[in-house]
Amino acid sequence: MSGGSNPTDHDSDVRTVRLSDEGRRFAERSAVLTGFAPYDLLATGMADLYLATAREQVGAAVLDAVLAVVDRDPDSLSGTDLEVARALTYLWYTGAWPRLAPEAHGLLRREAAVEFIVSPEAYTEGLVWRTFTGHPAGARAPGFATWALKPSPLSWPESPVPVAAPGPLLMWSDFPSALPPSVFSSVDDSPGGSLATGSGQDPQNSHTEETPT
Repeated sequence: MSGGSNPTDHDSDVRTVRLSDEGRRFAERSAVLTGFAPYDLLATGMADLYLATAREQVGAAVLDAVLAVVDRDPDSLSGTDLEVARALTYLWYTGAWPRLAPEAHGLLRREAAVEFIVSPEAYTEGLVWRTFTGHPAGARAPGFATWALKPSPLSWPESPVPVAAPGPLLMWSDFPSALPPSVFSSVDDSPGGSLATGSGQDPQNSHTEETPT
């Protein structure tokens, strides 16, 4: 190659994520706890690190048992299992392992934990930033003057909840997943973005009445 360069010259600028099969399965089960799709969790590159952290903190046997319940019936989690599931969710969202309840430490026979950031990368990859379309201080700045732009819309992981009627009028930015798909077709393209009622009326009185001169 010209100039004596080689294919590894820009390795530091490219992030390659290599995941184990265990890490992939961990991300799939964690999707139930976080509400994010497995693909999104795998894209953080943190699955293997988080799995190793959780095993170190609560033990492999306990973690496997909790994940089995999460996979089978997450609503049945209780006691120590629920506390561990909470810690896993906290880990994905913040990149930090939290302090567990004292009762959980007693039953797990582990030393009392102190909350800690797993790694610098874990902090910046926390799901919390994506949840409110923000970015961690000092990292992943969106660019100059982007504060003046509207936040990008969230893609909800869940399917729209079927309901008999749309209920009170909502702005388009307010939880579209709570409305049936049929309502989306009646969205007004005006700047206000409110939903049409089908009667041609404006229940919110958003139109200003002109005063004759």
